[in-house]
Amino acid sequence: MPDPKWKILTRAQKDVVLYLSNILGGSLLDSLLAEGLLTEANYEKLRKMRETKIDNEVAQELVVMLKKTPPRSYDKFCKVLRNVDGGKDVYDRLVKEEAKESSEQSDELSRELIKQKLPSVEAEYAKREKTDDWVYDVFLSFSGAGSRAFCRQVRDELQSLCRGVRVFFDEGSIAGGSHIVPVLLKALGESKYVAVFLTHEMKGSSHPEAEATVALKVHGARDRLLPFFHTMSSQQCCDADISVFLPDSDEKLYEMIAKIVGKNLQKEKEEDKVNAAARFILKSMKFAVEETDTDGGRVKGLLQEEIQEKHLRAVYLKIQAFWKRVARELGLPEYEIGSCERSNSFDEERCYDMLQRWKTRQRGKGKAWDLASAIYKAQLEGVVEEVYGKSVLKALQLAIK
Repeated sequence: MPDPKWKILTRAQKDVVLYLSNILGGSLLDSLLAEGLLTEANYEKLRKMRETKIDNEVAQELVVMLKKTPPRSYDKFCKVLRNVDGGKDVYDRLVKEEAKESSEQSDELSRELIKQKLPSVEAEYAKREKTDDWVYDVFLSFSGAGSRAFCRQVRDELQSLCRGVRVFFDEGSIAGGSHIVPVLLKALGESKYVAVFLTHEMKGSSHPEAEATVALKVHGARDRLLPFFHTMSSQQCCDADISVFLPDSDEKLYEMIAKIVGKNLQKEKEEDKVNAAARFILKSMKFAVEETDTDGGRVKGLLQEEIQEKHLRAVYLKIQAFWKRVARELGLPEYEIGSCERSNSFDEERCYDMLQRWKTRQRGKGKAWDLASAIYKAQLEGVVEEVYGKSVLKALQLAIK
């Protein structure tokens, strides 16, 4: 049975034949024979062909022979290419094609997951909508390293302008090792609003496309989708060829995005873009902006505010890998920690169970400050800054030396 990996070579056959034809005169055939990728008969056949045929035809025949070789032969072929003179061009082309195939498989998996998970996302959203009980106030959707850096600033600005706003931003909200698409879809169902930063990088990018497709259907239908024309103009998004945004979604979604009035950040001065985005999101969500005494107000609020469910939800995904450390800082007994571990299969569940047990033990006397303080003492300063803001982190640094 031929090695199934040869399909990668088939995808790039035209280029591979061209590259191989340029190195037939070297040690390629001898190396392939030594690795068992050519039989003696085929080796001699190719040598004789080189006397009467052009190298391109010989290379084509070589490819036909290689594609009939048994499993694991493709890896041997790549090893030969890495070691013969001139073989790097062929090898690099195959690596590029392999990456492309992997990306296409990932895209297909994302689309299948959307089909499978969309009903559950819609059901989760509808359930939370009835009680106005959300894990996140807004989900930031973006694509590309440049947009990630920008959205990180927007998240920080949101938390600076409005105490307690809960932001889903995948850099800090997704635990390491999680399968990203299901986690993103789950968070979408738990987020009241979605802010989508439209860029050219979204085209053909599976994760942002998955986010935007679901957001259009779930949040867009309720006027809770906030599009930002970041590196793309509103005209580019809303003209006849809106497929630059979501190339594989249906036409109804294109019509929907065209009707939504978004914030065109291209019109803002560079230094004002982050603030403009954050204020637009808060205004759309009807959140008050804290214009004065922001730092003091936030710290005072944590000191006085009784611990609630929303405080646990805001942190449990971010501290799950260190839940035992936080539990001990909260003063939870070891037998309770052990019970949390035995009663749950995953750290995410253990962490939330631990926080619930701690909250119950407080009997209405626990404060949000106590939780922030325990997280800080557990040496998770990054989580403190992300969830509570820089002002709270500074206050904890002064209070706990």
